[in-house]
Amino acid sequence: MMNTIPLEELPREKMAQQGVDALTTSELIAILIKTGTKQGNVLKISQELASKYSLRDLSRLGLQELRQFRGIGIVKASQILSAIELGRRTVYEPERPNPKISNPEDVAFLFQHRIGNKRQEHFVALLLDSRQRIIKSKTLFIGTLNGSLIHPREIFYSAIKECADSIILVHNHPSGCSKPSKEDIRITQQLDKGAKLLGISLLDHIIIGNKEYYSMNQHNIID
Repeated sequence: MMNTIPLEELPREKMAQQGVDALTTSELIAILIKTGTKQGNVLKISQELASKYSLRDLSRLGLQELRQFRGIGIVKASQILSAIELGRRTVYEPERPNPKISNPEDVAFLFQHRIGNKRQEHFVALLLDSRQRIIKSKTLFIGTLNGSLIHPREIFYSAIKECADSIILVHNHPSGCSKPSKEDIRITQQLDKGAKLLGISLLDHIIIGNKEYYSMNQHNIID
């Protein structure tokens, strides 16, 4: 019977009979991209893609990078990246709106899957109310973290606009090591002074690495 099933339907047939857990990564990709091209059938393209890139590698690719792969155009690339992003959001998206932040582990959990695998540094301000519930999460800067790029005005403007009682800063290290640089520490101490002048509490600055994090507050870098 399996021989009578069109090639592009084989993974779907396997899912129906054995469940989604039984499918390989390449078969899951085949279901996403649906059809092959002149370069090869859908299973061949999916197998080549899965053999070249791990899922983590795929999640780090941009749309233009992925569409350079033979047999993957903008539509197929969009489908793959959309599925990866949905999977990522099931991990870090809070179950309740405006969750409370009780410790650095809460922040690390929220952001590990959001920015932990980015190839550029992402600098995020987590704005909190007086009960330390999240009001808003705002990405302020993307790129190499340095003092000329990060200006206190941009950070505290968002906090004041949202009537935040306190803020937590978060950024990732693409290297995977969460240990702060001298520049990270200098910027944090500068922002801590600015927050005090405005009556806003800088609760922490957390660096996200590969399956690890570093809390400036826990290491007494913030007064």
